[in-house]
Amino acid sequence: MNNRSDFSDKFSTIFVVDDNKINLEIIKASLPKTYEVFLIQSASKMFQLITKKQPDLILLDVDMPTMSGFEAIKILKSQPETQPIPVIFLSSRSDVKSLQLGLELGAADFLVKPVQPKLLLKNVELHLSVIFHQKVLERQQKTLDSNKKELNNYKNDFDILLNPQNSFLN
Repeated sequence: MNNRSDFSDKFSTIFVVDDNKINLEIIKASLPKTYEVFLIQSASKMFQLITKKQPDLILLDVDMPTMSGFEAIKILKSQPETQPIPVIFLSSRSDVKSLQLGLELGAADFLVKPVQPKLLLKNVELHLSVIFHQKVLERQQKTLDSNKKELNNYKNDFDILLNPQNSFLN
């Protein structure tokens, strides 16, 4: 998808979780103002906010005091309300073991700091586009299920009318 207008990003909410204020500001400056961006300095603050406002995407630092990004994603992915939220790790770690662990824990992606703004933006757009299209498919599936149920009701009504034992036809 090359055209940002193909999906409604102005309603997309992104949590950026990093203990470093400078990193938070750099990441926010890399994202268009059409996104609602929350800058959060710890995983515990993220969990407080997530009960009030659920994001469409989380950009999560790995190395933070108190609770690491790896610990935070384990909690996110274990709860039904937050499990579907895509998480992109942003970390200065570039070793294969960390990248692999992040993806195994359920991250949608893993970007190494310093993150290139254009690369970050493309990753954010990609994952928000996937979410948008999943929602479209879910709505279409609900419509199909509803139509199928309605057709089955018509079929049942028709079968009753065609049944020769119906007294009103005799």
